[in-house]
Amino acid sequence: LAPFQSAAKKTLNNMMRGLSVAAWLLAMAVVLPKNKISFVGANHADIEVDEVFEGEFEDQLVMLADSPTDLQFSPDGKYLFLTQKEGKVFYTTIEDLDNGDAVPKQVFDVNVNHDLCFNGSRGLSSIGVHPEFPSKPWIYLFHNMNKHGDCAAEVESDTDEGPVNRLSRYIIDPNTMKIDPDSELVLFETPPLFWASHNSGDIAFGKDGMLYITVGDAGT
Repeated sequence: LAPFQSAAKKTLNNMMRGLSVAAWLLAMAVVLPKNKISFVGANHADIEVDEVFEGEFEDQLVMLADSPTDLQFSPDGKYLFLTQKEGKVFYTTIEDLDNGDAVPKQVFDVNVNHDLCFNGSRGLSSIGVHPEFPSKPWIYLFHNMNKHGDCAAEVESDTDEGPVNRLSRYIIDPNTMKIDPDSELVLFETPPLFWASHNSGDIAFGKDGMLYITVGDAGT
């Protein structure tokens, strides 16, 4: 699934921090007998993994899409949803993926009823699918929105200007696989964002049935 890795541009500092964390994890990893790996976390708690996968991985191109930012499999195992930075939502069937015939089909375009900002890491960031889909045909989108008419990469922190990030729930028709733009239910918006980076936006449902999302720090 390497082609579906997030296409959001990262700053050099973000890259260096990521490399530092990766290097730290590698440095802390100790291979133990019987295929065990032990990590010592920042809270000094030992974490052991009993089995380590020793097989081989093979990269296989299954679908092409421009500037993808997120992907989610539907809980019923029939569909793969994919979001594009420019605001579009696509899907393909798992059957087509297995057959090597996957072609992204457009489900929705957030730009239909919203003005988005696309500079930096702004745009459509992520998608979530309700755990009881399709009986509850709800799709969740986290995207940037030019609410105050200012997409500047940097605005003064003492002003009310700047775009916001919004989490909305939409209804998708399982028969037509189209999202109704008028079905939007806004769940929350962030305060105005003063930088065009650190947007975050990962969406996940917990075992407790609650919806969780990361919002980032907007580069502050």
